[in-house]
Amino acid sequence: MHDSLYACGKATDKTPEEIIGKDVIAKLIDIGVKSFGNGMEDKEVRDHIIYGNDFVTVAYDENGSPIGFAGLRIDDGSLYLSAAVVDINFQGEGVYKEMTKFRIAVGGLDEGKEVRTRTQNPKVEEGILSALKTFAKDRKITVTRDRINGAYGRCLTGERQKTRDEDLNKIYEQLDVNRGDAFVLHFKLVKR
Repeated sequence: MHDSLYACGKATDKTPEEIIGKDVIAKLIDIGVKSFGNGMEDKEVRDHIIYGNDFVTVAYDENGSPIGFAGLRIDDGSLYLSAAVVDINFQGEGVYKEMTKFRIAVGGLDEGKEVRTRTQNPKVEEGILSALKTFAKDRKITVTRDRINGAYGRCLTGERQKTRDEDLNKIYEQLDVNRGDAFVLHFKLVKR
């Protein structure tokens, strides 16, 4: 698996089609629709995930076929990890973690800089924490969660997602995912 980073949105005047290519974008949209599995339309995937980012990273398999993508926005010096999708055939293989590490490395994680995302999925929080450990060195990782009721208007993944961490699952069970509740997660590396 390897990642490629493409500057998009505010980072360049070129469109994603010009940078990534129409065929790759079509494949990524197909991956997004299939991976979310809850009636997400092509246009919604295109608008929400591929556009509106400063950078998009694409993960490829050993044959050079796209298997996932993830967006990054840099807002007021903080890193916002926007939507990410991994092909269902590659989920659980560390692709999300690698794309997250790549996005954080590109955005830079200076002292006091925050990493944020919005999610209904405890696996996302777990993956970001795992990726951040690479950058933590002698610092502690803190996480705060702001609950946003109805943020998505529905459960994005078709069913509630779970991780092996039962304590984390209990936190996410507080969300009414059918209503679309989500957490905005704030991660910081702080001195011990």
